[in-house]
Amino acid sequence: MDKKIPTSTTTSSIIFFSEDPPLKKKGHGLSVLLYNMLSGLKKYRPTVVTFTPSTTITRSDIVDDAHWEVLLCDNKLHKATKIRFFTSAMFPVRLLNFLLYLPAIIKLARQQPASPVLVSVGASAKPLVFAALLKKFIPNPVWLYIVDDFEKINELSTNKLERYLTSKFTQPVLKSADRVIVISEGLRQVYKQRHIITADVLLPCFAAIDANLQKIPTGSNVFTFVYTGGLNLLYNDTLKLFADKLQELNSYGSRQYKLIIQTYSSREQFDSLQFDKSVVVYSTSAERSSSLPSYREADCFLVPYTFEAVKQDLVQTSFPQKVAELIQLKRPILFLGPSYSSVIRFFREQQVPYVVDEQNLSSLPEIIEQLATSETHQALQENYSRIYRDHFSEVNVKRVLFDEQMQSQL
Repeated sequence: MDKKIPTSTTTSSIIFFSEDPPLKKKGHGLSVLLYNMLSGLKKYRPTVVTFTPSTTITRSDIVDDAHWEVLLCDNKLHKATKIRFFTSAMFPVRLLNFLLYLPAIIKLARQQPASPVLVSVGASAKPLVFAALLKKFIPNPVWLYIVDDFEKINELSTNKLERYLTSKFTQPVLKSADRVIVISEGLRQVYKQRHIITADVLLPCFAAIDANLQKIPTGSNVFTFVYTGGLNLLYNDTLKLFADKLQELNSYGSRQYKLIIQTYSSREQFDSLQFDKSVVVYSTSAERSSSLPSYREADCFLVPYTFEAVKQDLVQTSFPQKVAELIQLKRPILFLGPSYSSVIRFFREQQVPYVVDEQNLSSLPEIIEQLATSETHQALQENYSRIYRDHFSEVNVKRVLFDEQMQSQL
């Protein structure tokens, strides 16, 4: 045990179980999402049960920045996981580690019998196996927090293990879970239709950051858009479409436009998309931070989603945590994607400007020019602040996770 587990019983805490540890510096995806969720829950004394995912992540990476108790389930096979082709990322090793630590997990659960165990589920179906075992061996309520439509993802996957686990465990684990929480309204609708499951929505949280990010003065007549995130099938074609529009505007206008792609994806992935290098710039960083130079260069952030109909299911259910970060930075955000996207639908409902879907896509060049010539109004910043507070901050995490728990104890 890396930090002492509290021995007193508390009825207002949650035990987080995740294959991916919460990480402040080296994480992506679920690791960052969980870190930001947990950062606002200090007074609830949460506990995290997790694993060391790879040799590039150390125990100190997981523990040093944690303001919560941590139980790392990988000491027993620490030497074996260093052997090539037998890493801790392999599911049999991780499952064996879990079983070896099961007595410690059961002890932890019995110390906090009223605390639910929240199992986070991303693109992989493997956490369903752990959820099924936890449901069998501990008396605590078992909750699921599902942040990706893993069924659809694994339906398209060639990974036989993932496809087997998805088909074997999805329905029974969903039905046995004491509560299902999902990351978007689109995913909530999918579970209602697909499994007749009632789920609650917990949008991604991002801890409060320095919103007074000063723009780097360039002294040039260039308006800079910044996209931050991975390069994959959900975004690439719309990034290409947007870059083409910027290139067209640059060809005849006095004002010039630039797109910075700030990504953890490789330079090879970027080059394969064949962007016009006079318009699009590649940027990367080993650590995620709101102090990235590309953020300071941004006149406007870009949140794109593919318009391809074959990817509708994934676009409908996705809700990236980057929007919870970007909305704090007091810069305009251009949302570009189909109307069925949970992100596009949410921000239209919040009545923010600069939302482009198939209905006004033909006006994209005019909207880009409008962005470049408009001042950032105080009303826009105030609306962003309200949206962040009510939907993406620790306030919303506490409301979703604890309000129902408290009411059930009355």
